[in-house]
Amino acid sequence: MEDTVWIVGGGLAGTLLGLEFERLGRRFRWFDQGSGATSSQVAAGLFNPLLGPRMSPDPGDWSELATRYRDWEKRLAAKFFYPMPMRRPLRGTKVTEADFPRKGQGWEAVVEGEEVFITGGGWVDLPVLLAAARKRGLARGVLEQRLVPAEEAQGHKVVWCGGLADFSSPAWQNDPLVKGRWQAVRGDLLTLKAPQCRQEHISIGARFLRPLGKGLFRFGATHESDVLSMDERPLVRDHLLAEAALVPGLGNFELIDHRWGIRPASRTLEPLVGRHATQENWFLFNGFSGKGVSAIPRQLGAIVQLVWP
Repeated sequence: MEDTVWIVGGGLAGTLLGLEFERLGRRFRWFDQGSGATSSQVAAGLFNPLLGPRMSPDPGDWSELATRYRDWEKRLAAKFFYPMPMRRPLRGTKVTEADFPRKGQGWEAVVEGEEVFITGGGWVDLPVLLAAARKRGLARGVLEQRLVPAEEAQGHKVVWCGGLADFSSPAWQNDPLVKGRWQAVRGDLLTLKAPQCRQEHISIGARFLRPLGKGLFRFGATHESDVLSMDERPLVRDHLLAEAALVPGLGNFELIDHRWGIRPASRTLEPLVGRHATQENWFLFNGFSGKGVSAIPRQLGAIVQLVWP
């Protein structure tokens, strides 16, 4: 009989891996301690085909990515995938108007005035996705809401998807796949109510501004490396509020909430996916930084191949 694989972690990586195992008909158990991973709950959830100051085109097939998320919406009976145009300013980047138009699989970018207008991007409402998957996991009896200590995992085939907890665990912190290859990154975000703002696209610059509907917007995020504090920081909140007051077209707004989280980011810019050096049945599926919404679906095949060669 095929081994039952344990998935440890209820953030985006563990959730999508569980859905993939289910699609493939694999036997698995899923463990998470209750409310889901903090970093995934507060992540921006953006998928953007033009990356960095050079607006480097993502080589992946964005139409295939959209197909995957729509399939997960159907399976989970929930709405969380929102294609939405994006605008990025040309000023401050390392590209010029002559570099456009650009086109890839499922996306296109053109210059409009002093901005680049991108179609094919958008965002994923991660709290909705995670909650729907947890509900499905509990109903099907595969999700157990508890921690799994390394001692209990001995002798089992385990995929560790626990975010920051994996990297601080004695089971992984000295493994060559992890040691010296990651950093903790804290991000703070604001939810704002701006009823006069009519923006229907995602603005991406030093910060992003994303419409949520009904006059609500998400604004942020900060990016602070090697910060492990999960305390509320009013100074960071106030700094973001001051920046939001300068956003053209936002108008008068009200602060609805201030949220924050810490995620592990790979120092090599590559996800940390692989096998434990001494525990041959342990695997890591982690370190996707701020690109998890697009990177995790594309890495599912790689981790499945590692677990079931």
